[in-house]
Amino acid sequence: MSAAVRDEAANGDEELLARIAAGSQAALSALMARHGRGLRTFAARYLGHAADAEDVVQEVFVTVWKQAARFDPGRARASTWLYRITANRC
Repeated sequence: MSAAVRDEAANGDEELLARIAAGSQAALSALMARHGRGLRTFAARYLGHAADAEDVVQEVFVTVWKQAARFDPGRARASTWLYRITANRC
């Protein structure tokens, strides 16, 4: 883990999403490190296949990169938003 990612890891999910919206790749890496495994497990339960789940999670983080500015912390927690994107991709 790079120093930039370690620095970002101290931020909360909402702050990471704000930094991703501003173009921080380190923030995206920190969010992936924090939630990637859980999202893969969640997707694998939906899909029944680990390789398909990995593909879905990659698509989820591409969506997060492109759509982070649309996240509204007044409507849902960041983790809820991530899991909803994942469920929609499954």
